[in-house]
Amino acid sequence: MSEKILLPSAKKAVYNGTHGNTSTLIGSATLSSVGEFVLAKLDVGVQLTNAVISLEALGAGAFAQVLFVGESKTESVTASADATDALLLNSDENDWFPTSLTQEKHEVILKVWGGAPDSNSIKYRLQTVSEGNL
Repeated sequence: MSEKILLPSAKKAVYNGTHGNTSTLIGSATLSSVGEFVLAKLDVGVQLTNAVISLEALGAGAFAQVLFVGESKTESVTASADATDALLLNSDENDWFPTSLTQEKHEVILKVWGGAPDSNSIKYRLQTVSEGNL
């Protein structure tokens, strides 16, 4: 498995207001290799409700997928998709339902394999909701 690459937005805390309020994290990055890219780190009690990632064409044989990775479980947010041409990944199109597993920290990861990214840009929007922890 390749090393995870921490994108700048993953270092920023995702602000969540009063319980139930939706928060949005918007970011962009340049991919110069295949691998796993950490889009965000979510704290205990924060639920990912939607993920939209826009990718430029990554070359022949390229694939991309968004994963929700916790200490005890990994879930597929989007299906594996052909990223040879420009691509828009959306968790709603994958019938992904927000996980109820929020009692541990999670990472939202973009996994890219195959192809040969060469300074290809991505843009992404992640929406979260804070849940009460009593």
